Amino acid sequence: MIRPAYTASEAANLLRISTMSNASLAGCSILICEDEPLIAIDIADAFSNVRVRVVTVRSLAQAFIVIEDDAPSAVILDHALSSSAIA
Repeated sequence: MIRPAYTASEAANLLRISTMSNASLAGCSILICEDEPLIAIDIADAFSNVRVRVVTVRSLAQAFIVIEDDAPSAVILDHALSSSAIA
């Protein structure tokens, strides 16, 4: 089993954007693919002080639709999506 480098909470804390300026991320978009709503909200909140567009989805199918419509600057993907989120 692959162990994640960071827990979701640790990753969210790392993403607090304290080391990045607003200008460096201005105009960027982040796609968060996470099937646990509270984790998705926590990660999205990490970007609240930066002017980026954050889109959250709960499945890979939804992620592909978003990517086809408007490719994001970055994607944060849950490495352990439930089987219902993969279909």
